[in-house]
Parts: sequence; C-alpha cells; structure tokens
Amino acid sequence: MKKIFLAAILLIFAACGNGNAEIFTEETPPVAAEETTEPPLWERVHLGGLDWIVLAEAEGKRLILSEGVIKRAAFSNDYSVMWQTSLVREYLNGAFFYDNFAQDERSRIVETQVTNSPNPTYGTGGGENTQDRVFLLCLDEIAALMRDGTVLDAARVAHYLGDGSSAWWWLRSTGYSSDFAAIVRADGSVRTDGRGAEIIHGGVRPVLWLEVNQ
Repeated sequence: MKKIFLAAILLIFAACGNGNAEIFTEETPPVAAEETTEPPLWERVHLGGLDWIVLAEAEGKRLILSEGVIKRAAFSNDYSVMWQTSLVREYLNGAFFYDNFAQDERSRIVETQVTNSPNPTYGTGGGENTQDRVFLLCLDEIAALMRDGTVLDAARVAHYLGDGSSAWWWLRSTGYSSDFAAIVRADGSVRTDGRGAEIIHGGVRPVLWLEVNQ
C-alpha cells in the first residue's frame, strides 16, 4: 500500500506540470473516484498554532493544507497574475513563515519545487516555476487530491479563522485572463475562470510539505 500511495502522489505532481490531470469545470462536475489512497478521513496535524489537514504522504513527508482560511487578502496588486510575483507568495514565504512557526517547525518544512502550469481550461500562462516552503494549491492538485468521491472532497469548504464565516479561497493557478486567479467557492466548488486578483477579501489557505518526525 505504501508503494502504491507514493506512486500516486508522484503522478499527481507530474500531472500538475503538464496540465493533464482531470480538471473541474463550470459545466461538468468532477467524476467520483472509484478508489482512493488518501489518509484516513480528515487526518489532522497541529503546527504553528493552526490545524492542518493531511492531503498526502510520500517519502517521509506529509502534504498539509490549513483547515481554515488564515487571512483575507488580494492575490496580487497589479494586472499580471503570476504566482512568482504575487502578494500571497511574498506573505506566505515571508511574514507568515517566520512569524507563525517556531525554529524547530521551520526546519521541518521542506523547500519545494512548485510547478506553475497554464490554466488547463483557458490556456492562460502560469509563469515561472518557483522554489517555496509555503504555497497554494493549483487546479490540477485540487482536482487530483480533493475531487468529489474522495474522503477529502468536503475539505474544500473552509471557514475564515477570524470570525468563523464561510469563505472562498485562492488557488495559485491563473484564471481565464492574466488578471484573474482561480478560486474555490465558499460551497467548495472550483471556479476555473477565477476572480479578479486585486479583490482584497480572497481567502488564503496555505499548503506545505512537512517532514514527519521519526
């Protein structure tokens, strides 16, 4: 089972690079998976004062997503929506990383090659690949890891930690044009065309690879 799980995770991240993973669209709901290899339902870890959902595990590391929306902010302050120059990336790998995690926690967060492929529906360019310790999910990753029929589909619905209200949240993928970023709606559905990246109340749900303590 461990080998199968590792192979599945590697395929997911390969798919994110070439845009071939199944994608949610406005017209066609995702097809339910017949078999999944995710961790048990809603497995959590506590890190940096936050609860995180375990999305995947491979090679002694866990891919974890914040259970709630930690912040509301614009994705970008200009009309070029590229992850590598976004305000969200700057915040997550700067103030959030250094202020939220203790030194021993930071040492376990793995620097990751993040692939920024074009929007698979509209072909909008995704920009350069990046090296990040904290990032956002892309369209391909959320389709592979949190699609309908898996144990994690309900985890697409999130609430703002500030007041408990339901919240939509940013993905790092571009939307239908260069000034839009893809999002997950408050009801958990995925909007591939996105919303304007300058909207200041977009939700931020960080994701990271964490080394598992031996």
